[in-house]
This record gives sequence, structure tokens and C-alpha cells, in this order.
Amino acid sequence: MPKIRVTIVTTLAVLFSASTVLATLVTPDSIYRKVDGFGVGNCVFSSTPMPFKKESEYDVKKAFSSSDRPAEIRCYFGRLVGEHTTKGSFYNSLRDENEYYNYLTIEEPNGGDTFYSRLGAYHPDGKSINWDQMRMGLQPGGAINCNFDDHEATGTDGCMDIDKQVMALAAKKGASLPYTADVCISYYYKWTNEYEEVWDSHRNAYKRQRTHVSPQYMAGPNCIQYTVEGSGPAVAPVRARD
Repeated sequence: MPKIRVTIVTTLAVLFSASTVLATLVTPDSIYRKVDGFGVGNCVFSSTPMPFKKESEYDVKKAFSSSDRPAEIRCYFGRLVGEHTTKGSFYNSLRDENEYYNYLTIEEPNGGDTFYSRLGAYHPDGKSINWDQMRMGLQPGGAINCNFDDHEATGTDGCMDIDKQVMALAAKKGASLPYTADVCISYYYKWTNEYEEVWDSHRNAYKRQRTHVSPQYMAGPNCIQYTVEGSGPAVAPVRARD
């Protein structure tokens, strides 16, 4: 049984270097950006490509199907990436590890179990620390990288096939077609104000370890409904991912 000192709640915030962060949004006039009272932004799905600052070309919807698939996602942050570094006086993954995350899931409708999830980690540089949004491709073989690496990321690898994933979920549940599932996306970093001091027998001293780590959303979670079309019992695809 390790010796643990009383959990300490710290109050001193360590600020990210202000010289690396812009003070205003890059796209404050976005017609799709929705920021809630907690400063959390949102994500939207489009059946057409979503080039940067060309929102009139987006075809944003909340429901898609096998014959009308989402092509891309764009997520809008309430603040610049680098302005999310002050929360968490003991630990903030963006400030302390230069890391934040996106989380894509396919879930049963109406708050059911998560069938598929994909977690991505991102490490901003001097340019991307000043971004206020991210873009993701969803079509296998499409023009936009599925790893959310840039406003205008290029590449063709890594996109999952939503149709196959939802079909696999329907087959697992023994459902018939058509079948509808929720596809959800979010961005977040990890933070905590608390740590505990645990005895390290190898060093013969106490060491600090963070505790009560929580996610802080930057955008989302936002979901769409996706319907696999057809009739009869759902049959699991040979491969649920391209």
C-alpha cells in the first residue's frame, strides 16, 4: 500500500507564452460557428468539401445516408488553440505536453452504446497554435486528410468508411435495414487543478501525480444521424474500415 499525502488543490496558474497566441479569432464572422456560454465551439458536417473561409460552398446537414454521405467535418473553436492553456493550475495537456485531441464515435441511436471510436492527438506548432478551427475528411480516397492536420490538409490515407461501420453496428445488434446510428465528433484537452503525493520507494521520496483529470471541450461534441439504406437483415461487412 503506497503512502499518499492529502490531495492538494493548487491555485497558481501557469500561463502559456502570450507571444505565441493571437488575441482575436481568425474567422469571427463565420456563419457556422456557434459558441456556448462556456466558450465551447461546435462542429458541422457537410456533403460537399469545406475549404477554408468558403462557407457558401458548404452543404451542412444533420442527417446523412448511404446515398448522401458526409464528405467532411469542420470544427470551430470558441477561442484560438493557444488560448486554451490557462485552465488547470497543476496540469493542462495543451500547455504542459503540447497536446490536444479529437474523438470520433459511432453510437447506437438515442444514447446507446459506442460501437466505434477513434482518438487522435495533435501537437500544434507556431502556426497551428493560432488556428480557430480544424477540417477533417470522411470519404475514403478523398482529397482531405482524415487526421485533421491543417485548415487545408492534403492526403488520402486513414479515412474510415462510415457506411461500413454503421452496417457493422446494425449487424452486431441483429437489426434490419434501414438502420440509423449517431456519428459524433469533439475536440478537447485534459486538465486538473489537483495532485497527490505518492511515496516512491525507489527514490525514497514522495512524487507528485495528477489526479481527477477531466476533459475540457474546445468544440463539440456534435452529432449527425447516419442511415444505412437497404432492406432485410444487416450483414457485417468483410472489413468495417478502409
